[in-house]
Amino acid sequence: TSPTGCPYAISSTEWVNLLDASTHQMYYGQKVGRLFLQAAMDVNTLDSRVLLSDSIVGGSALLSVLRSGSVSGEVPSPISQDVSDEYSGMLDTWTAFEVLLADNVQTVVSTDTQIIEQVEALSVQFAEQASTALDLVVTMCQEEAADVECL
Repeated sequence: TSPTGCPYAISSTEWVNLLDASTHQMYYGQKVGRLFLQAAMDVNTLDSRVLLSDSIVGGSALLSVLRSGSVSGEVPSPISQDVSDEYSGMLDTWTAFEVLLADNVQTVVSTDTQIIEQVEALSVQFAEQASTALDLVVTMCQEEAADVECL
């Protein structure tokens, strides 16, 4: 166990892959909100709906990797209880986000302000959670992986 609480050794490759996965997860949270808004505003509506569906699947899959790790992808399981707790909160938010988006993307229009505001709120909440998780990972990386550029 390391002094910061990481229960196992993590290779340089695993650190890099974890940082990459964490930043991509933030991207998915922003992307699904943007695509939903595009559909609501009648901007490339069909493409926005298809890309939204693909992005929800991609975001769900990546969040699963962050929560459990991936041997084949060389992504470690959560490196501390704090990180694990953030991922759990992210899953709760993502699940609510996913349901709201899926239930409304086919019918949303620009005048559906309540739905659009809910999507915005969940998008912001998810971004804050993902940012907190990434900050925790970066801090631990800086403390434990001198050979990795953690920023």
